[in-house]
Amino acid sequence: MHRLSKALTRKLKNKMQSFTDDRSGNVALIFGLSAIPVVLAAGIALDYSRGTSAKTYAQSAVDAGALTAALATGETVSGTSDDGTPTNFKNEAAKRYLAEQIVLSNLPDHLKGLVQNPTVTFANDGSAVVSLDFNLNTSFTTVVGIKNMKISARAKAAVAPDAKACVIALGKNGDGISLGGNSDVSMTGCQLYSNATGAGSLDISGSSS
Repeated sequence: MHRLSKALTRKLKNKMQSFTDDRSGNVALIFGLSAIPVVLAAGIALDYSRGTSAKTYAQSAVDAGALTAALATGETVSGTSDDGTPTNFKNEAAKRYLAEQIVLSNLPDHLKGLVQNPTVTFANDGSAVVSLDFNLNTSFTTVVGIKNMKISARAKAAVAPDAKACVIALGKNGDGISLGGNSDVSMTGCQLYSNATGAGSLDISGSSS
């Protein structure tokens, strides 16, 4: 029994020594550990891209909603209240209802379920302000404690006295309205409006007129 015990001890010792001396799995182990931050970084980039895309959709939607509210006449509009009851909206309520419907209709289906009714307010000068806030669930950044991203968008629109716009560019950065090549634009009784403030707010090149 004593000899058997010594033999087992010696065999176990040899196995342990062989295991500690083995370097054949080092590359796989190091690669596996280094892959963790790489995969996490890629996941964070994906979540950020989704958030940027949602922000772009939301901003376009509130831009359209604010223009609708500013241009609406306030005449009676038939619609449905929050509880599903058929309702006739009048005056400011009609403008608000139209703006809400335009905002929701301009959102993609995967965002509509995250959004409550947008906020629509009116200033004394007649301008309309439309804002939208919602949370977008993340997929990868939850591992670092970030479970969602808050998406916010806001737009303000007003109609200038006696102004009639044929073309409106809403973007503040980059080119606003660009005409090139042989384009020929003919407008009677209306103007071009650009919200951009840079040199490219109105760019006409080539033989365009």
